Amino acid sequence: MYESKVTPVADTFFEARHRAIPKAAIEKYRIDLPQNSAVVEARYPYYKDGKHVGNKVRTKDKKFYWEGDKEEIKKVELYGQHLFPPGSAKAITVVEGEYDAPSAWFMLGSRYPVVSVSSAGTALRDAKNNFEYLNSFESIVLCLDNDEVGKATAKKIADLFPLGKVRIYEMQDAKDPNAALAMGRMKQFGENWWKAPT
Repeated sequence: MYESKVTPVADTFFEARHRAIPKAAIEKYRIDLPQNSAVVEARYPYYKDGKHVGNKVRTKDKKFYWEGDKEEIKKVELYGQHLFPPGSAKAITVVEGEYDAPSAWFMLGSRYPVVSVSSAGTALRDAKNNFEYLNSFESIVLCLDNDEVGKATAKKIADLFPLGKVRIYEMQDAKDPNAALAMGRMKQFGENWWKAPT
């Protein structure tokens, strides 16, 4: 579902206590957590060529819709991409959820770029649309959800890039990075991230 009106990027941020995500990580990714909304849990801003073009909205009953033009949304950058210039670090991590991006970024010591595809269903398209950006990094770590769809999608994305460029981190002890953070597994996440095989 799409709504044409695009809510501006938030300028006030709060800790996502229900997700164990600290305020600094929420603010980094500009996640809007409306404090007085009975419907909206979060708005995640999406960009294209440095311009805020839309928001993915998560409702409190765990449904999603978009604010913005449908055709423009299909061509958006990876979530969080505008925060990290091309090739600005040795490695970039790709996750499968807007809460997972700040979670992984925080667990990696706020040192390495982390971006997210907009959904499991669009993950391959998102990677293709932003191939040059991802390829600008020396290494790409795929950390998609720990389920059959996530594992299969990670392999398809890896096949887009030169051999040895991609490492696949299959989480064994949590469904996704946010779950790992909520369970207090920061140390394990970082250690396993480094060990992820090509």
